[in-house]
Amino acid sequence: MMKLIFLFLLFFLNFSVSQAKDKISDIIDYSYINTEKYKFNDVNGNILGYKVKLSFSKFLDGDETIDRLGRISSSTQNIIYNISVDKNKFSKEYRGIPSHGQKIISSFCIGKENNFFIITMLSYGNYDRINPWFIQFIPDVFEVKGDASIINREDLANQFNNGLDPYFDNRIVDEPNINKIYPYYSEAKILDRAYEIKMCHKDNINENALMQSTKQILRGKTYLYDTNLIITNMYLVKGDKINILNEKIDDNNQKWYFINYKGKKNINMWIKAEDVDLKEK
Repeated sequence: MMKLIFLFLLFFLNFSVSQAKDKISDIIDYSYINTEKYKFNDVNGNILGYKVKLSFSKFLDGDETIDRLGRISSSTQNIIYNISVDKNKFSKEYRGIPSHGQKIISSFCIGKENNFFIITMLSYGNYDRINPWFIQFIPDVFEVKGDASIINREDLANQFNNGLDPYFDNRIVDEPNINKIYPYYSEAKILDRAYEIKMCHKDNINENALMQSTKQILRGKTYLYDTNLIITNMYLVKGDKINILNEKIDDNNQKWYFINYKGKKNINMWIKAEDVDLKEK
């Protein structure tokens, strides 16, 4: 019996490791694809009542390199990030990015001070004197304040580095036996890291609602509650339109909505679900 259990565990372990390797192998396979003419997807939507747009453009810089094994001939490009939140704009440029395996993951999460964060992860295939081929990852974090101003948060981006030198350790290396893998290679892992370092608060938001604008109307005077569901002296009035971003039920079976209201102030707080008229839009 113990032998059977051992064999089952061994099979399960091998299966799990195999699945993990398959996912990493897909990322490695993509890194060899020439993406010089690939376009990055733009992002348009509404976050906490703000109109948000991310666009990415790239231009050939005229340089061309060949990896030391002679397998990959690669041009390099300049990549420009363009971020707009309402009327505020911000740009950032990366130069000399190899044209193979280029990819940008864009993630969003809500902070605790009436703010939200845009997290981008640029990755591409590359090589050096030590590693014949690897995927390089470059994280960026942009904070959007309550006044829609955009701030490049390098201090928070460093929290997504895997070592003291991000250009050396932020890698997945294409080797038969991979001992060290950069951990933040998917949107789910990026957001998990944002919650782990308490940059964002998972309880306050349903990620699927971040880019949506679901307008609802209040029935009457509605008091606002903080993150601990403690009543404040702030309130909204009948007819005010809100966005429902998340919901939960407390230990007393009371249903709550985490809402965004954009008036003279941009408000993100909890209200009782019974105060919302879901029939009116």
